[in-house]
Amino acid sequence: MAGAGLAAYLQKLRVGLQEPTSVDPDVDDKELGVDDAAKFREEEDMKGGAVLKGTVEPGEGEATPQEGDLVFLHYSLLDEHRQVLRSTLHEHGGSGRPQPFVVGRGRRMLRGMELGVLEMRRGERAMLNIKPDYAFLHKDSGLPLPQGLRREAPVVADVTLTSWYPGSSVKCVGPASDVFLRTLRPGQGWESPRLPFDVSLHINARTGSTTGRQDEGDSYFSSTNGEPLACPLGAGQLPPGVETALSAMQRQQEAVAYCPTSQLYGSKLLPDPPDVADGTAPATAQSYAEIKLHLLDFSQVRDMTGDGAVVKRIVRKGEGEFPMDCPLEDSRVRVHYRVKAQGEEQWSLDSREDGQAAPLEFDTGMGEVPESGCSMEFEVELIDFEKEPTQHALSGADKLKHAARLKEQGNMLFKQGKTKLARQKYQKALKMVGGALELDSEEDFAAASATKAACLLNLARCAEREQEWGEALGWCTKAINEDDSYAKAYFRRAVVAACLGEYESARGDLAICAELDESTAEECEQELQRMERQEQAAEAKTRDALKGFFNR
Repeated sequence: MAGAGLAAYLQKLRVGLQEPTSVDPDVDDKELGVDDAAKFREEEDMKGGAVLKGTVEPGEGEATPQEGDLVFLHYSLLDEHRQVLRSTLHEHGGSGRPQPFVVGRGRRMLRGMELGVLEMRRGERAMLNIKPDYAFLHKDSGLPLPQGLRREAPVVADVTLTSWYPGSSVKCVGPASDVFLRTLRPGQGWESPRLPFDVSLHINARTGSTTGRQDEGDSYFSSTNGEPLACPLGAGQLPPGVETALSAMQRQQEAVAYCPTSQLYGSKLLPDPPDVADGTAPATAQSYAEIKLHLLDFSQVRDMTGDGAVVKRIVRKGEGEFPMDCPLEDSRVRVHYRVKAQGEEQWSLDSREDGQAAPLEFDTGMGEVPESGCSMEFEVELIDFEKEPTQHALSGADKLKHAARLKEQGNMLFKQGKTKLARQKYQKALKMVGGALELDSEEDFAAASATKAACLLNLARCAEREQEWGEALGWCTKAINEDDSYAKAYFRRAVVAACLGEYESARGDLAICAELDESTAEECEQELQRMERQEQAAEAKTRDALKGFFNR
């Protein structure tokens, strides 16, 4: 601002300005200790005049804000030559609406401004002369440095405290902690929605009021007189500032979110906020809007595989609590379902077409969902399930039976080429039989050892199929350590050792296999001949490679 306008503005300040006094923070000496050294230094700096406050217009009452309170301020930052650098005031290019801050938290004002505000009453206007260490040199300064101002320069802040709310109901949210969420009514439970959950909510969006008081701004969108909004988070339906606030709320919570208007543009369900500043002045302070939110409900949407291959969205909630009342482990389930190609309108298959069909029954973990050449959408209703008892609830004999069942399921999956699922079954069987400590007879102990050795060898077969030769060799050795008379384990280890070029070891294992089980003698001889041919071919290949090297 220049010329007669600036002179009139400064003269107005001089007329109302009282004698500057140093800010004296409310510090209890009894609380000072090693951890309060910074607070103590701050108090000493204030006594030395780091921030000088002069009241221009007195406020109302005796109450003053505390650390953590949500305050609404009109302010103008001036340099040492009294040139306006940034302002919320309309006559200086600002929005004409006070800016919210949380004292000492979130996206903060200058520390010198905070210390001055802590000494102000509602409606008070004051001039704060702030030395550099409590202006833009302070580590907690949250205001951007105005264009043309040196960071080491002192500043003058013309501040009016229009209103404030207690910090007990306020929190700062978002990556930059610049969205201020004030709870009106607490929610239920502990869970908050997150990307890409489906949410149902009511919104009342207003421009910020000229006083900072709630519901006094101009409304530019409201859903409260109609159907609630329903949409997924992260799909561009709601503006980023609203999604940030919702991600910090619980079901049925009502709150007011004070969002920077820059975070409220470009959504599909809400109009952009109206322009509240002239948009041409670089000295414009950040403008905020007031978004009243009522989070009615939300549903989980989960990426079950981590790569987007399977995404689960809850259509209707079931009974019970997660995870106690869910078929998390291998269970016998009964479901109704319908399926269609993704993007299609019509369901191509519905298990309830005639209304009388029985639910489909199957065991989870068996890979029984049919494969398709395109992306499919399944709608599944879990009718019932037989949850597998926990390991601790089974007797030793029951653990053996369950382990044997898991092993047979693994064998079935292995034959179908479903190696990953087969691995899981074998590993679960090992865990089950490893916990069978309550066995009563030698026969039970022998059966447990045989099941364990078989699962170990089957894991070797899985690794062999995947050409993980080192892993396969390790599983074979573990199977032999469990049962040193297990002929199949010696045979399998010989095959794997040959693949690793360990022919002498392989011959030894084949000899042991034929000795332990005479019926395998012919097969062992055939394998021995195959290995000899393999070894000769490998030696010939090596000779040719060396011959080519020396003939260069």
